[in-house]
Amino acid sequence: MKRIFTNLTLAITFLLCTVSMVASAQTPTPVSSPGPSDATTAPPTTSPATGVNQIICASTQIKINPTNPGTVPVGTTYSWYKIQKDPSTGVETSVLVGTDPNYSENPTAAGYYKYKLVFGNTLGCSSDASPVYTVYVLPAINPTLAASTLNICPNNQTTSQLTISPVLDNRFTYTYVWKKDGNVIAGESLDHYTASEATSGTYRYTVTVSYSAFSTVTCSGTSSPIAITVVPAIATPTITFGN
Repeated sequence: MKRIFTNLTLAITFLLCTVSMVASAQTPTPVSSPGPSDATTAPPTTSPATGVNQIICASTQIKINPTNPGTVPVGTTYSWYKIQKDPSTGVETSVLVGTDPNYSENPTAAGYYKYKLVFGNTLGCSSDASPVYTVYVLPAINPTLAASTLNICPNNQTTSQLTISPVLDNRFTYTYVWKKDGNVIAGESLDHYTASEATSGTYRYTVTVSYSAFSTVTCSGTSSPIAITVVPAIATPTITFGN
């Protein structure tokens, strides 16, 4: 009898361990999967775009959730998967990234971010995966100003060429707004500006760069000010008769 009880105890222990292992296998821990699912495919050319659910700026957080939360039974589990594409082979894999009803992510680079959602229940059953939800994140705009010289002569004698770096992505069209001491410089809309001043002093210039590719999306970035100093004017000489 003792041997039977011992064997029964071992069997129950083994069964509980097996159930625990199966349960653990069914609910893996989400892993971090930063970056876009696909960073190499060309960006969309219109908005809305075929196969793209949303186009956002790099500074916007990705926030997605089920569209049918009212029909989800109590006790439903949520498995958010992010599709990752190997740039060298093109092979796509799905990585579990979240188990909450809602999922959010801060984009780290431009590209397509693709997600799927699977419902589950306490019995270990699961739904089919949802259609892929695709978010395209536009490249970040972080303009920096460079000047050919930080010191110029008054009375517009010399100038300083202000240029934007790094070079912006040429797949997009941009607009530029230049400001001097916080005021818009009228008529200046190119990707460079020539600073020229009549009076001495220090002037601070900035540029705001914006996307104009999609009328439904406005993304912009403003440079830090760059200071250009106009040196004091040299006194006008006079001439006198003498030895």
